[in-house]
Amino acid sequence: MTENLTTGCPVCGLKPANFSGSDISGYRAQCMRCGDFAFDFQVNVHLQGLPSSDRWRVSAWLRQEQPDMLTLAHLTQAENSKPPSLERRARRVLSALAADADAKYSVALGSDRYKRYLAFGWCRDSDELVFLLTRVMREEFGWLADVHAPSMVRGPAALLSCSLSAKGLLELEAGHPGDSKIGFCAMWFSAGLMPFYREVIEPGVRACGYEPLRLDDKEHNNNIHDEIIASIRGARFVIAEMTGHRGGVYFEAGFAHGLGLPVIYMLREDDQDNIHFDVRQQNFILWSPDDLPDARKRLENRILATLGRGPLDPARY
Repeated sequence: MTENLTTGCPVCGLKPANFSGSDISGYRAQCMRCGDFAFDFQVNVHLQGLPSSDRWRVSAWLRQEQPDMLTLAHLTQAENSKPPSLERRARRVLSALAADADAKYSVALGSDRYKRYLAFGWCRDSDELVFLLTRVMREEFGWLADVHAPSMVRGPAALLSCSLSAKGLLELEAGHPGDSKIGFCAMWFSAGLMPFYREVIEPGVRACGYEPLRLDDKEHNNNIHDEIIASIRGARFVIAEMTGHRGGVYFEAGFAHGLGLPVIYMLREDDQDNIHFDVRQQNFILWSPDDLPDARKRLENRILATLGRGPLDPARY
C-alpha cells in the first residue's frame, strides 16, 4: 500500500514536495529542487542520516544525472561529487532559465521557485545563487539583462525575477563544448592499433559517460581536414594516442590545446623513446599490448579525474 509520508523532500527538505511510498513498494519523491526520482527502503534509511552539509551536493547531483531510481551506489557517488566549473554551473542555470522563460524571456523567481535553480547551479544556498546570477551571468558573461534580487539587501528569500539578454540567447543557440558528450580520439589509423581502440579507448570512454568518436568511424561528405577541425571543436575532450608519431595526431592534439580542451595522452610503452620533445613533458598513460584491461582502467581513471562522469553515464540507468 502506497501512502503519502511527508510534505518534505527526503534529500533537501524542501516543502512542499510530494514524497510517497512504502518499505515494500519503494518510494518516489517529486521536488522542485531535486527533481523526480524513486528509491528503496535502504536508500530511505541512508537519506534520513544524511548530514546537512551533504544535502545540497546530492540535490545538485540528482538534477544533473537524473537517475530514475536512486541507489546506494548513486548516493556514494553524489556525496563524493565535485561541483563543475563556475562557467559550466552558469551554463546549466542559463539553460534552465531559458526553458522557464516567458515570451519576453523573463523568469519569475519569487516565493520558493528560485530553489529550482539552486540545484542546476550547484549552489549551497540562495546567496550563492545571487552571486551566480549577478556577478557571473550578468556582469561577467552578459547573459542576463537584469536580475531583480533585493535579497542582497533584505535577506536570501527575496529573489524576484531575471531576464535573459540577447547575448545569453545567442550563447544558447551556439552551444558549447562543455555540454558535449564527445570524446574525440586522435590516433594512427593502423590495423595493428584497432584492438587497442576497440578494447581500451571505445569501452573506456563509454564507461565514463561519453561517446567516443574516431573519424574513420564517422560517415561524412566533407574535406577530411575540415571534418577533423569541426569534430574537435565539438568535443568535450581529446584522447591523443601517439603511437607511431603521426603528424596528424600531433596537429590534432595541439589544436585541442589551443581551444582549451583537455587532452589525455596515451602511448605504447615500447615507443616512448621516439616521442617528440614538444610533448615529452606530458603525463602519458603508457600501455602494453599484453595488458589491455590495465590500460582501459587507467584511461577511465584519468577521464574521471580530469572531467568527472559524463551525461551518458551507464550507472544512471
